[in-house]
Amino acid sequence: MQKTLLIAVFAALLAAAPCAAQHLDPPPPAVGNDRDVGVNQLSKFGSYDAIKARLKQWNKEGKTIAELLAEDKANAISLVASLKLSCVVTNAVLVAVDDTANTKTYEVACENAAGYFLVQSDPPGKPSGFSCFAAEVARQADIAAHRQAALTCSLPENAGSKPMAAAILQRAGKTCAVRDTKWHGQSATTDFLEVACQEGPGFVVRSPLPGSQSPLHVDTCIDLVRIGFVCKLPGNDPTLERLKAALKPFKVSCDAEAVHAIGHEAVKRREVVEYFCPKQQPKGLVAFLPAEGSTEPFEAVDCQAAAKRQAICTLTKQ
Repeated sequence: MQKTLLIAVFAALLAAAPCAAQHLDPPPPAVGNDRDVGVNQLSKFGSYDAIKARLKQWNKEGKTIAELLAEDKANAISLVASLKLSCVVTNAVLVAVDDTANTKTYEVACENAAGYFLVQSDPPGKPSGFSCFAAEVARQADIAAHRQAALTCSLPENAGSKPMAAAILQRAGKTCAVRDTKWHGQSATTDFLEVACQEGPGFVVRSPLPGSQSPLHVDTCIDLVRIGFVCKLPGNDPTLERLKAALKPFKVSCDAEAVHAIGHEAVKRREVVEYFCPKQQPKGLVAFLPAEGSTEPFEAVDCQAAAKRQAICTLTKQ
């Protein structure tokens, strides 16, 4: 009975939650190799049968479920400390063991709602880890490529990018009914997740990576323009939203899907912008938007007329 219950509990914890596929874009800085190492370790011991075999071995030691989970949490806390990760562990479970490489991989849930896979080696080597957001994207990429999918985070606190993002934002005091998420990759110290909300502007969750002592940050998309980070989910692009709003007072029919800032008129002080709204403006649309204080009129022309003024469209096919 105890053996059956043990397997059932751990199987439930490790069952991957379904999630929407995401496309992996290049991150702002260079991506390191730690995530790939961790994913490879998981794939070596990620099948249900392998996990069940490990649980049977544990059960022979006569330990209760509570003792096993307590042991996992204690080991994870020690691993978090050695990685200098900004994480107060609330839950943890050993999800993979590679006897050949002498590694153990833990899934960890943190008080700030971030989740990770952390890989420990024995004898002690350099530990590594990666976020649950990265793990979910890696799994979806494997599925899309018809490869055997690696595990994704499955602790109740970590199951799915949207619930995790919602919990992180709530703890950070932000109001957001999460509509979508997009993982933008990692720098040497930080994991970047863009979050789109049902209403209002979105956010960027900057989670510290193992080895970084930085706290978790939540920023608006506009906040991160200064470091060159560009939000891409619909409703989050600050440039798109600003230029769409600039067009509204002139009552031009255009539900812009994208914009291209062509340049500025130095003398007339107007911003020249191409709008891509093929349903309303199939010939393209270039607007001449007067800057504050300019006495020049607003103008809107199609791409052919704009080309005669040396304003070349790049979004609309000619």
